[in-house]
Amino acid sequence: MSGLVAFRRDAALVWNPAEGDAIPVHRPQDLEAHLSAWRDYGYAATIRQQSRNDREVTVTALGRDGWLVAVHDVTMLTSGWHRHKILTRLRADGSLPGLFGDSLWYIPDESSDLAGSVRIAEQIQFDPVPVAQAVWAWLTAAPMPNGYAAGILGFQPVVANSITEALDWIGNTTGPLWPTDAAQATVGLAEDLGVDRIVVTSPGQILLRVPSTARRVRVQYLVKSADTQVRVVCLTDELGHEYSMKLPGREIIRVNKRSGD
Repeated sequence: MSGLVAFRRDAALVWNPAEGDAIPVHRPQDLEAHLSAWRDYGYAATIRQQSRNDREVTVTALGRDGWLVAVHDVTMLTSGWHRHKILTRLRADGSLPGLFGDSLWYIPDESSDLAGSVRIAEQIQFDPVPVAQAVWAWLTAAPMPNGYAAGILGFQPVVANSITEALDWIGNTTGPLWPTDAAQATVGLAEDLGVDRIVVTSPGQILLRVPSTARRVRVQYLVKSADTQVRVVCLTDELGHEYSMKLPGREIIRVNKRSGD
């Protein structure tokens, strides 16, 4: 019979919010309740089995839009950097949609740690019932519910205490190392901006939170053929205009005056 889950102590899950106490979960229905209440945009909770640590799920709240669900197991590693796959609804024909297909795009809130990413509609989950079933299935190594799959592989965000630590993390895991002069310029820029949160979201992007601005500043390492470039986007001037620059020279490459109108 579908929908029945054996009650076993070793199958109990743990719901662990970033802030607050961990809560044991014994039934998918209890997990549904936690999901339904998890709505503060950008906040993440991890879910794992109480007796095992080889699989994990991260649920990030998207307010009234739903949740972004990332599943992880011990095989998803790149030189020590944990990876994850995003829970995705399948097309009617059972195929997995892709970022550059015909799906609608979802742009996350730029003030959260999701800034700078683009998701497709099928990656945004809004029904707690199948999400709870999918999470339970992943953590107990059971088949995913019909219509859902672990999709695109990505990097799990890493919070760093400094730009130097962030760049060392990238260089010591995936590489290649960012250009030395641009890396030094990034350190200086972060000090000048007074950033209070640094998140490495991929080998080519670091998010900076600047207390005086709403949007996260993004430092991006770009490789185009033989040319490499480090650029900083979503900066805001004193008039509220958004602009971008290249490093190490802090050359302004774009100004969007409409942001301050």
